[in-house]
Amino acid sequence: MTDPLPAPPASDPPESHADWLELKALREGDNNSSFQDLVQELRRTGSTDGLDVAETNSGTADSGSELSHVVAEEMLGEISDRLAACARLEGVYSFEVHEQYIQARSGHEESMYTFLLLLSYFGKDAGPQNINAVKLFNSISAHAGREYFGGRSQGVRSYIFDFPRDNGPKNFPDALDDLCREMAEGAGYKDHPTGKDQKDAKLDIAIWRPFEDGRVGKLIAFGQCATGNGWPEKLRELQPLEFVTWMINTPPVMPIKLFFTPFRAESKKWDKTSVAGGILFDRCRIAGLTGGIDAGLQQDCERWTRFVIRHKLS
Repeated sequence: MTDPLPAPPASDPPESHADWLELKALREGDNNSSFQDLVQELRRTGSTDGLDVAETNSGTADSGSELSHVVAEEMLGEISDRLAACARLEGVYSFEVHEQYIQARSGHEESMYTFLLLLSYFGKDAGPQNINAVKLFNSISAHAGREYFGGRSQGVRSYIFDFPRDNGPKNFPDALDDLCREMAEGAGYKDHPTGKDQKDAKLDIAIWRPFEDGRVGKLIAFGQCATGNGWPEKLRELQPLEFVTWMINTPPVMPIKLFFTPFRAESKKWDKTSVAGGILFDRCRIAGLTGGIDAGLQQDCERWTRFVIRHKLS
């Protein structure tokens, strides 16, 4: 029988090993997984055989040290980084971090971090058929983006534009007209030969912070969401400068670019990822911005999470 949770090869980045350790903790009866669990699994699979010490962050290993320990140490460093990255909200990280192990917190099935972890590993189709995980993620991302720019208390608003649209106009021209009215920018859809065949022009979420005077020239952000393993290939798809060509009037202040993913982005590639995708909202950043999220959205995420833990990790 195939193991639903095989350990990643030693050559994988620390982010992959940390994901494995977290998922293993969710699967175990005591909700606990350790440094030694990864070391033993790497030894069992022999995946360190072709790994040069120079490939690790440590550069060299102490005399007598094994590469499996070097890989596991880097993984623990990533776990510590996750805890720090999620520290904006108390308890948002689903695990208690100890010196050599992690322990899933009580109530981890209710944690947004757990939902994002499972979504990244098992994919959008892992949950119950009556819950659309992509739509959930887009709504979570819209909330996180609003919070980052000040929250609803500061007038920050969002519009979920991704296709197919559940709310508002279904076709692209009418939807863009609606978005422009809501933002009070752009004046509406500008006719293009292919406009009626367009779906969302790669725009999933628009977020803006208006002024009381209602005039144009405000902070606007265009965001793209990607839940699949191929998310790095989508980093450059949304280009605000191209999207505004669909508008009658170009906003006087160009919208900035956001990118949302439930994955934990590699620290070694963070700069390049941000250059390509704009302001990057990875799993930890999103989870840390989900305080006060809509109760119905929270409940749907919990239902999806419980289903996946029961059917994919048991």
